[in-house]
Amino acid sequence: MSKVVHVRNATPDMNEELVSFASQFGVVTAVCHMGKLNQALVEMASVSAASALIMHARTSPVQIKGVQLYFSFSKSQQINQQPRHDPSTFSPKSVAPPHRILLFSILNPLYAINVDVMYAITSPYGTVQRIVVFNKKGVQALVEFDSTESAQAAKEALDGKDIYTGSCTLKIEYSHAEWLNVQANTDKTRDYVTPLRAAASPVFPAMGHGRAGSPAMRDHYGVLPPMVNVNPYSMDMPPGVDPNETQAAAMEYYHNLENQQASAVDVHPVLMVYNIPEKVFNHDWLFNLFCVYGNVVKIKCLLEKVTAMVQMQDSAMAETAMNHLNGLSLFGEQLQITLSRHPFILDSRPDKESSSPSKDFSGSPLNRFKSGAVRRVYRPSSTLYFTNLAKVSP
Repeated sequence: MSKVVHVRNATPDMNEELVSFASQFGVVTAVCHMGKLNQALVEMASVSAASALIMHARTSPVQIKGVQLYFSFSKSQQINQQPRHDPSTFSPKSVAPPHRILLFSILNPLYAINVDVMYAITSPYGTVQRIVVFNKKGVQALVEFDSTESAQAAKEALDGKDIYTGSCTLKIEYSHAEWLNVQANTDKTRDYVTPLRAAASPVFPAMGHGRAGSPAMRDHYGVLPPMVNVNPYSMDMPPGVDPNETQAAAMEYYHNLENQQASAVDVHPVLMVYNIPEKVFNHDWLFNLFCVYGNVVKIKCLLEKVTAMVQMQDSAMAETAMNHLNGLSLFGEQLQITLSRHPFILDSRPDKESSSPSKDFSGSPLNRFKSGAVRRVYRPSSTLYFTNLAKVSP
């Protein structure tokens, strides 16, 4: 498998829609259109992100501009970037005319940007229908309004302004995209018109962004400052918009983000582990690997699928293990780890031989996080660090 995805029926004018769609599954690091072949290569940040994209496309047909696209793994392991003057690479040069979809580039993004932040600053200028936040050329977002007039009002008022004082400066252009393809409501994609399923967990763990309001996000970004430019008095408001109502609505939405995010996502402590090398496909080897990142409760090996389920003590430990081990190259295989929809692992039936045996590790003395807090953990490397060694004479 490769982190590069091959796309058939893709034309160069689909670039923005293709990137916004693929960004729902992980960070898009490069896109290359292959001229007259109507094909494209999309390089994701990890194999797991590419796998998630392809698996989704196989079960739910994807259409952009009325054309169905077909996704598969590419034989290439990465996209070799070519000079901009090369005609085989697509780089939009034309300026899009006024349109109801805006492309936001967030410069100097010191704080997290998600759909709720974008909604809070754009909704005063019209009805927001869809938002997609993605990372390609830095942090960017596509915002689809109900009309061109609403988009124009938002662009005129917000272009060049800061979301937070001294950071997150907005550069706004009209987009070439005709509409936004949102597959699920997450903190990176949102459809405010069509009811969609809420994603139980992020499908692209490699993106490196926590959920707004979560402990991980607060630890990384600190306490979020007030959003200076949701203040309608510092902007030119569209005719007929009451600045008092706009300010109250925007700030109420912003201050409720933490509660909304916490209730919208129900993360379970069970992980699904794929692409396990045969050498380590047993309970004890997997325990040795996962116990470094949290206390392991139970492991179940699905022998027929060469897949394992790993139940950690809590969801925080599960996310820590996934973030550190997902995409790890191990004995020639690249581990793929996702959050499971199961809240716990069921025991194998004792009265019959099971093809999916489970093993309980809840009482293991090797579960070393007694306080429940996971600190000083790192991704596996070729260097080991030993502590508490007896003194050895030189």
